[in-house]
Amino acid sequence: MSEKSIVFDQWIQQHPGLNNLMHGKVPSSIFEDAFRWKEHTLFSDFSMYLASFQGAIYGSFSSLEDENQLAMVVSYFQLFTSDAQQFLEQKLTQKWFDKLQNKLIVAKSSASETALLEITDSICNDDSITLINNISRKSYPLKIQYLDAVLSFIHHPSCTARLAYRLIKQLKKLDINAEHRKTIDTVESELKSGKLLYNRKQGKVNFRSVVRPLLVLVMIACCGLGIYYLIGRENQVEDDIEIASSFEDFTKEERIQIDSLIRTMQTNTTVTQQEDIFQWLGNGVVLSLRTPLNNIRMEQLYNDWLLDAALIENSKIDTCISAKTMQFPGVLESSKLAGSHKVIFKNESMYQVLCFVFEQTKQGKVYQQFIDKGATATIKINQNQGLLFVPGNDLGVFSCPTTAQKEECPSASFTRHFCETDASLGLSLSSIYYLSKPSTTNKIMFVGDSTTQFSVLDLYGILETN
Repeated sequence: MSEKSIVFDQWIQQHPGLNNLMHGKVPSSIFEDAFRWKEHTLFSDFSMYLASFQGAIYGSFSSLEDENQLAMVVSYFQLFTSDAQQFLEQKLTQKWFDKLQNKLIVAKSSASETALLEITDSICNDDSITLINNISRKSYPLKIQYLDAVLSFIHHPSCTARLAYRLIKQLKKLDINAEHRKTIDTVESELKSGKLLYNRKQGKVNFRSVVRPLLVLVMIACCGLGIYYLIGRENQVEDDIEIASSFEDFTKEERIQIDSLIRTMQTNTTVTQQEDIFQWLGNGVVLSLRTPLNNIRMEQLYNDWLLDAALIENSKIDTCISAKTMQFPGVLESSKLAGSHKVIFKNESMYQVLCFVFEQTKQGKVYQQFIDKGATATIKINQNQGLLFVPGNDLGVFSCPTTAQKEECPSASFTRHFCETDASLGLSLSSIYYLSKPSTTNKIMFVGDSTTQFSVLDLYGILETN
């Protein structure tokens, strides 16, 4: 046993809660860093040491379903490496979230406030909130799933104003980002203003069905014609590409199945790691060893992005004149794609993301969708079509740098790129995805920044990677 291992074992023994956890027992309280381990120079080594036991810990607590006990256990995973923390969080809370989904199904047949109250009390209590708040940022989609589930009760026909206020009060205790907190505030505002009306005996009442319905219909028709006239037909594309501020409601068939981030990079990327990624691309390893794509246009476009990354690695930068659009010759807007499966892309990263969708035939079509930071886009994709996600910032017109040879530069059809990039570009170009297991509604989330790296969260296990 190494000297560090002896030290770490002593640390574990000093902390009753962690000592219980490592011996397969549920800690008696939420973790508190009483010994200030996170500030210690050996903390990263300690995290790796703890992570080496993740298999045993999963085996010890895999049957847990009680939210109080889960909250105690999950709170200690902040001591582990981020990958181990994410794995354990998502695996150990899976049964609890399955129970949550079952509660949603049962609630659909609830005909009274009392029945609905019994269900919500079991999933929206203080222990449940503590559990959700102890889930890390990497597992943030689980928080979204929980938020959407509780909000669905507020719109239930048997919900009353009293129960709605009670649920909102609990949701306000959640540790979530500003955008999702705004969703809670909006619902509360609608409740206070009377947009959400509840009947004491019958539950929620549809406002438009009881207040001058004919007038409302006339007003809607007039507003619709006015908006069409003022905005024009240029915005009709939004029927196919929906930009919104939050996810659509989850259906009962949907399950979040995030076992790990796709192509996850370690957090806190160093400059050396960034250089290694671009050297790997620039030395032609990807170009020479990978299997070429069947789609001729996408293969050329993919090679162009790799060459662009290589230029960056070699500090050969063009003038990067600002561009308003990210359009490539021979590439169609995703509004032209009318696939069988609606896929929702939510960008919560600090990057703008360019999404390419392509057919797997030699002369197949290629489509693109630009997704800004904080935006949501919906694209209708066919099964087995390929996807490439390119992150960056500051859209620019590409021109071959004067310091580069012609053979070092992308093709003439590579007319746009991102002027502001980091190691996440190389990471993303190493992965091409395929829509292999679509369901009725599918959701993908982008997260990360220059310190945590860009990651693709496959919320429903619908993608396969090359």
